[in-house]
Amino acid sequence: MILAMVVSTIFAFSIKSAMATVFLPLMVFLRFFIPFLIILPYFFYNFGEIREVSLMKTGGHLLRASFVVVSQYSLFYYFTKGSLTNGILLWNTSPLFIPIIMRIFYKHRTPLPIWMALFVAFLGVICILKPTNGVFDIFSIFGFLSGITVAFSQVLYGVNRENETLSQNVYFFFFYTSLLSVVILLFCLYFFGFEQVLSSSFYDKGVLIPVLSVLVASFASIGNQVLRGKAYLTAKPASLAPYIYLSVVFAAVIDAILHPGSIHGFLFVLGMLLIFSGIFIEMFYSAKLSY
Repeated sequence: MILAMVVSTIFAFSIKSAMATVFLPLMVFLRFFIPFLIILPYFFYNFGEIREVSLMKTGGHLLRASFVVVSQYSLFYYFTKGSLTNGILLWNTSPLFIPIIMRIFYKHRTPLPIWMALFVAFLGVICILKPTNGVFDIFSIFGFLSGITVAFSQVLYGVNRENETLSQNVYFFFFYTSLLSVVILLFCLYFFGFEQVLSSSFYDKGVLIPVLSVLVASFASIGNQVLRGKAYLTAKPASLAPYIYLSVVFAAVIDAILHPGSIHGFLFVLGMLLIFSGIFIEMFYSAKLSY
């Protein structure tokens, strides 16, 4: 799960870089379709495993894909104006919603230590960003929407992971998200024109950064799905939720390197300590249960 958060931060950084020029619906489509093309040879070779799942019984995958597409549109739009760290914070408010969703829809009771871990880690996030940084403006609604929809998608991923293999989950994830996002893209291209979108996305301000950003985001997306899939095979999403806040720390470090002086001081250090404290609470609780 920690490795997944490293990869997730790399993914978000790549998207943030791409959104400076790339047309939003095009970026969302490429974010799903290029990883799908990359992993397609593997699935051709192991098609028997995919064929075991009837397409008529993949409603859970389609529902999860719908939440993910909404989440990515919200997050990518936020990145057109918001910072990397603030965007990842809002995107990763999902841990707060995961236990609630698990309780309402699946009757899964989240233990008190997990709630404590989530609360302590979230306090750490607030210390790092501070409300005076403008994270709670009206525009942040899009960031919070990405967090809520991610929470639903991660719960569904955990449920799907219990019934089907990692390969089956990854395949149907990219299949349905590519399908949904291309429908939206074609609708938008009808109004804006393909040549205009392509030119403004990859040529007007240079082709290297947007192309490189798309490729890095694609590989990071695959890695994130695989790593989270392995994590969810061993624990419930709600139990692993505190680890998600690590990506906020990683993003803050990147922002501090790229923009020296933007993130520093006592509250930043305190925030990191609180986040790691929340993670340690979850780790010690899980270790106690294993004995």
